[in-house]
Amino acid sequence: MPSWQSSSCSDVTMILSRAQRVWQGFAPWAVMCACWAPMLALVPAAITSSPGFGYSGAASAQVLSRSLVVAIGSTALATAIGVPVALVMACTDVPARGVLRSLAIAPLLVPPYIATIGWLHLLGPRGSWGTFLGRLLNAEPFMGFLSPFGAIWVLGLWGYPLIALMAQAGLASLDADLIDHAILDGGAKAVLRGVIGPALVPAVAAAALVLVLLVLGDYGVCSFLGVPVYTAQVMLRFGAFYDVGGGMRALLPLAILSAVGLLLFLRLTGRQGATPLHFTAGIRRPFSLGGCRWPAFILLLFPALLATAVPLLALSFRAPAVADFLAAWSSARRQIANTALYGPLGAILGCLLAWPVARLMSRARPAAAGVMQALNVALLVVPGVAVGMGLIRLFNRGGWAGWVYGSPLMVLFCMALRALPLAALALSSGWRRLPREIEEAAQVAGASERDLSGHIRLPLLRSAMGSACALACFRAMTELEATVLVHAPGDDTLAVRLYTLQHDGLAEHVAALALSLIALAVLGSLGAWALARGRGAT
Repeated sequence: MPSWQSSSCSDVTMILSRAQRVWQGFAPWAVMCACWAPMLALVPAAITSSPGFGYSGAASAQVLSRSLVVAIGSTALATAIGVPVALVMACTDVPARGVLRSLAIAPLLVPPYIATIGWLHLLGPRGSWGTFLGRLLNAEPFMGFLSPFGAIWVLGLWGYPLIALMAQAGLASLDADLIDHAILDGGAKAVLRGVIGPALVPAVAAAALVLVLLVLGDYGVCSFLGVPVYTAQVMLRFGAFYDVGGGMRALLPLAILSAVGLLLFLRLTGRQGATPLHFTAGIRRPFSLGGCRWPAFILLLFPALLATAVPLLALSFRAPAVADFLAAWSSARRQIANTALYGPLGAILGCLLAWPVARLMSRARPAAAGVMQALNVALLVVPGVAVGMGLIRLFNRGGWAGWVYGSPLMVLFCMALRALPLAALALSSGWRRLPREIEEAAQVAGASERDLSGHIRLPLLRSAMGSACALACFRAMTELEATVLVHAPGDDTLAVRLYTLQHDGLAEHVAALALSLIALAVLGSLGAWALARGRGAT
């Protein structure tokens, strides 16, 4: 090859390499700006619209205080369950750890609004347990579950795996030699105060803050229970008056609380910015439980079964006949098809958008990675009501935006926005575990960017890709809060169908469709996980 051709090829390669680096630096910020565009579109509406929407000071304070009671109470219950689970799992020789790890995250596979339906069949005014309690307390019908205490119960049981995940991640980094020295110095108290406590408290506090923000933004549970929390009231007012600006002003207290909680979360997590998505193995030398090993195993099973098996069995007993399922499926054929189609498509879109975000969070400089991590976590905890209102504000206009507003793309955008943060967290965890030395060695050996991606990154990231796709698919297929606002006629999903039937439908059909939605979401997630891992393995 002539020297001028060699020089030209070298220049082209250098230009392409620089362009790729520029793209890798630009794409994550472009994605995040696009994700936040719906929420930012609400700000001008809040400023320019007439102030005829909202609450009086006393009413607003009452609703906000009720929301805080539900959020703090749910987090307290989740912490009371999750911390002991993490301590036993990480620090002891409890048997059958694999079973416990799988069951410990099972509550996250039951959307809280579906768990609420199951618990209503038990503790509601016409539920079997509710009827018994009403007779026992001489207060028929029993209305105790249709209160903030019912929301605290459901959301606390749903959220305790998050506390356990973060707490066990903090405990897994403990040095066994340090624990041995603490035992020699002062026994168990010295271990708790000097070793376990400093590792446990920041992790639990960070998880608790995230859970508080998630519960503050929840709408489905409190709506089904008839508890007038802030998001439910905003949803009702927005649906009645279609006042986007007023809805944004009403959400302002939640936005301030979320911002403060997010800052505290970032302060606690520091520069790590990693949210664990699986249970780790625990410390190297676990404490022996002796004869209490199997009793401890049973105790750890109890909260997982209480959060999953009890509401699912209640739903199963409510719709025991095959005819109930057939009738429910016949009345919801379109919604089932929409969920099976839109859910995976929304998950794919969310995962594609999450890829550059995850890479920047794990490979960029600490300052840029920290900012991106903050934006991603904030997107995770933003209320679904705000996402739906923002998309409506962004696309409810003439031209091409009006076409988008009346199309299934609105549902896909909702699903992608709700799935992206979880997918980014899973992918960034895989990127952090990918040794940079391998990539650098391949580059020195002359590997192109295509070779790096096809033969090094994808095979080594297949586990993270499988987790990301599974999480994104499950989150997309079970999304409710935003989809119920933005779906066009004929584009409603199974979750939206459940929302409407819960208020005016047959209980047997509601139970059958709730179980069907969980089965469909789990099957979709397993399929996405298998396809992603298989693709990465090739």
